Amino acid sequence: MNSENPKSRPEIDMEGLRSRIKSALSAQRMTVQNLSDAAGIPKSTLDGFLNRGTTPAFDTVATVCAVLSIPVDSITGASVAVQSEAAVTGSQSQLDEVKSSHIRELNALNEMHRQEKESLLETHRVAMETLWQAHEAENLARDKHIAEISRDRSVWRVIAITSIVLLVLILSVWFIWDISHPDTGLILYDRKSVIGPLGCG
Repeated sequence: MNSENPKSRPEIDMEGLRSRIKSALSAQRMTVQNLSDAAGIPKSTLDGFLNRGTTPAFDTVATVCAVLSIPVDSITGASVAVQSEAAVTGSQSQLDEVKSSHIRELNALNEMHRQEKESLLETHRVAMETLWQAHEAENLARDKHIAEISRDRSVWRVIAITSIVLLVLILSVWFIWDISHPDTGLILYDRKSVIGPLGCG
């Protein structure tokens, strides 16, 4: 009776596989967390295999090898070619699903980033427009104030000139009247001394 179980675990050099996986991670600049995300395998499972010497299921090993592009038949031999092919196919499907999920997440993040960018641009535009309006209002207020000051100065200038003219006119009339009435004016003149120089006597 043949006791061989076709579903038994293939012979795998685990130490050699750990070394190849670590080398592949280093070469591809991936962390264990990156590998966990890409393969859909818990990080604790990968840490146990790579750092504590635990032996994972064959499907887990095949999935890791598929993600890191390590040929499965190179670690199991030709005797498990059918199982390797099935494992790789399943791993590739999982990998494609993970990639699709990541692409959807990236698209969602890009859309969110685009919306945030548009919102920031709109906020900036509104802020700049508000500042411009405030600046224009300030300029109008300043121009109005300057115009009021100029108008006030013009009014006071007219008042001052008018006052001077009236004062000169009043003084001239008073002076003429005072000279014409030397006996009754505020200043008493000698009629001859005043009229003589004026050529009136």
